[in-house]
Amino acid sequence: MSSCRAAALFTLAGIAIGTSFWQVRAQAHDPIAFKTDGLTVVHYSGSYALLIPVSTYDQWPELKSIPGEMQRLSSALLRSGFDISSLHETRPTKRDIELAVKEFVQKAGQTKDNRIFIVFTGHGYSFKNEAEEAGYFIPADTPDPDINPDLFRDRAIPVEKILEWIKPIQSKHVLVIFDDCYSGAIFQTRNKAAQFESVLDREIRQTRLGNSTNKITRQFITAGDSTETAPAHSLVMEYFLEALSGAADFNKDGYLTGTEISLFIQEKAHILSGMNPQFGEMQSKQAKTGNILFSILPPDEEESEKPPELARLRGGQTVAMEDLNHLIVDIGVRVHYEYDHSNLQPAQIAVVKQWANWMEQHPNVGALLEAHMAANGTREYDLGLAEREADAGASVLRSEQIPSSRFVTVSYGKERLADQKDTGANNMAAYLNRRLLFVPVSQYCVEVSCREP
Repeated sequence: MSSCRAAALFTLAGIAIGTSFWQVRAQAHDPIAFKTDGLTVVHYSGSYALLIPVSTYDQWPELKSIPGEMQRLSSALLRSGFDISSLHETRPTKRDIELAVKEFVQKAGQTKDNRIFIVFTGHGYSFKNEAEEAGYFIPADTPDPDINPDLFRDRAIPVEKILEWIKPIQSKHVLVIFDDCYSGAIFQTRNKAAQFESVLDREIRQTRLGNSTNKITRQFITAGDSTETAPAHSLVMEYFLEALSGAADFNKDGYLTGTEISLFIQEKAHILSGMNPQFGEMQSKQAKTGNILFSILPPDEEESEKPPELARLRGGQTVAMEDLNHLIVDIGVRVHYEYDHSNLQPAQIAVVKQWANWMEQHPNVGALLEAHMAANGTREYDLGLAEREADAGASVLRSEQIPSSRFVTVSYGKERLADQKDTGANNMAAYLNRRLLFVPVSQYCVEVSCREP
């Protein structure tokens, strides 16, 4: 059995919980209003968080980083106006967690204008065969699946079961983050109650309050795709907290949407660790194209652990965290191709030229140009088209006086889909998968190879 980290966050709004399952850590806060031009466009009656940490197990390795992560998350959520509740039980079983979530949903998730945040953090696992590719969240008493697979299935919690538990929520805005191994499997669920839509990242900079933020939403983020394991130290939690500090304010409106936070986590995790977080929306008749909102948090002078000032790229080179975030948020690290085309359009060329300018300002940093394709072609065709895409980007860099010795092109074809809902049709998921990524790395990675994290 391999060690594997898991965490899941759900954002909803609710009321104080006070049963044997809960420990209320803060009193309910006043309603929160987000305004633009003096007009209220989003109103939350209340904001509540549910934390379910599982760090100690009967047969799985202990996850020692969870208590500290939950402490930092709790601090940020309190400052964001959330009431925080958590399980009394430090080693919860499947039954403990099910009762806790259902009671929370019933008491906190039935008010329309609520905002709610729920966190599952612990181990994750996945069985993989032709008939099943399901992800599981692991309660404390779950056995080793290699020793007792039947008892494992009885005690572990399928992610589809968690989707069923949260389905009755009536609150307007829901954000779910699965920060566990193989968590991207949630986007491949066959559960009719959980159909997912892609989030188009190019629309983020055009999003304004009142456009999508006043609509109902069920947003999901995962730590990686359905094949990836997650590190014991939660990168998603780290980047989520950094996003709340304002780093993810793509459109500079002073607020943070769930989509902005999602894209920031996705881009940063891939650049620094090679992980491929997924994000999308669970669709229903009620929930479509909305966006949860957060306020930007000012620095916490009492916080003992300050955000790092330097980002360590693959291969060991460091850059200022502020410079890396500027690249991710203000410039962008991806351009998308049209169907069956490898040539760059003027708007895309302009972005690649900004990559070149960023490299000029960081002469000790190299870059990977990763070309990815959709799922509609053969492997050979997609690899060939991806190679031409990468070459098109490389040509622009060279035209801006960036020598070929400072970057390397990588063609993945359809091996690493950004959106696993791509069925081969020329749809939104396919568009998101046809992409050229700019990944800053150390010069060592260019000269040797750091393609794999």
